[in-house]
Amino acid sequence: MFNFCPISFILPNRLAAVSAAINNDKIVACDGITNCLFCLDLRGCLLETGEFIRSYRKLHYDFTACRYMALSGNDNRRVYFLNCCLEEIGSVDLEIDITDIDDTGELMDASPDTRDGESIIIATHRHSVRAYTINGEEIGFVRPVDQTRFNQNFVYSAQTEAFNYIRNDISFVSIRDGANNYTGSVPSIYSLRSLISDGAGAVYGLFGYRYIYNYILPIYENGVFVLPSTEDAGSIIGDISSCC
Repeated sequence: MFNFCPISFILPNRLAAVSAAINNDKIVACDGITNCLFCLDLRGCLLETGEFIRSYRKLHYDFTACRYMALSGNDNRRVYFLNCCLEEIGSVDLEIDITDIDDTGELMDASPDTRDGESIIIATHRHSVRAYTINGEEIGFVRPVDQTRFNQNFVYSAQTEAFNYIRNDISFVSIRDGANNYTGSVPSIYSLRSLISDGAGAVYGLFGYRYIYNYILPIYENGVFVLPSTEDAGSIIGDISSCC
């Protein structure tokens, strides 16, 4: 676990960040439109912008394998792998169950995990979350099919499970850490764009505000559920804007 403080940043192209990953010393963000990846320090200051071979809409860092996992465009089957230099090194097609296309017809998120020392892929579909081998073979359900939920994001951070879904037009985040379970709703003035793992049990969120403003805020940290609950944007802005 590293010492991370809530931050705000704006991408230099003024597009919204749609996903971000934190490794030990930097943040990497993508906008889902351009082929650019944006590297920032842990204070939110831009370090560099790199142009790569495609646009990415989801990005996660695998602390065990020391690589990134990504989704691109409208591809609802393929998961991409990037090395620590953010160079794309390969991809795998998930063996999607096409008998339930209402659920598996859309790949919402794909994040890393490890079981028995082997890397696996956690794929978030519309109404279920499923585990796949690194070769794309389905292992089983992480969350069963639930037609009342429209799933958005799912990550593991060590033993902590973080799950984001929409129900009755309200965005919820559910945390499971051993016997401890927490659920809270995301303030409606913010959009939760992606979940971020620190690899050691903490979970952060990339929140959007008025499109161009990107906030990375804690959701579960040091065993405490700290999902922002205020509808007052000024409270969040005040907490992260002081330079003193």
